[in-house]
Amino acid sequence: RGGMIQQGGLKACQEAASGDIGDEGKAYARHAIAKILVTTNPGLLTETQRKASVKPLCEIIREHGSTSLMQFEALLSLTNLATSGEDVKRRIVEEGLRDIGYLTYEDHDMVRRAAVECIGNLVPIEKTMDYFRTKDKVRLWVAYMRDWEESYELARAAGGGLAMACFDWEVKDTLLTVDGFGEGVAECLKSGAVEIMHRGLVLVKTMVGGNEGA
Repeated sequence: RGGMIQQGGLKACQEAASGDIGDEGKAYARHAIAKILVTTNPGLLTETQRKASVKPLCEIIREHGSTSLMQFEALLSLTNLATSGEDVKRRIVEEGLRDIGYLTYEDHDMVRRAAVECIGNLVPIEKTMDYFRTKDKVRLWVAYMRDWEESYELARAAGGGLAMACFDWEVKDTLLTVDGFGEGVAECLKSGAVEIMHRGLVLVKTMVGGNEGA
């Protein structure tokens, strides 16, 4: 993949994804971008390459013709890109937060988990925080966090996202109105699963700590 990027393969796919090659050709180009970026270190890309990849990846997510595999790989690639900094996070939020949010309800386990992971990695962008300030949204995440015995990776992702977002006082207040939140945190702490317990501990520490800038 690194060699393909160095030889201009990513740029060619980006140009094809927005070019006049027909819907099928664009879909192939977008999927190629997703496959290239799933495991590519975003630090090896230029800022232009990172930002130019966001739109075609978000288009995969919102296109009805996309397969679950295409959506899964696009979500992984967006999560990977989000690690490069807040400018790219902001671009992802503007282009695709709403559509990524829809996929947190997806029946396909891997797509649902990847969508949850992606949103968790878009903290602390303001629109992402608005998402976590919405009771219906965090109620779903608490339910996912509590289901660690049946869906461990999804629970890990949901717990991690909540732990990262609850530095915000409004998110804290929203979480405290969700039935089962306290019980869910207690279940995490007693789970015996190190990663789940860690997320529970971070939630407790952040919930009882000060707000941002305090």
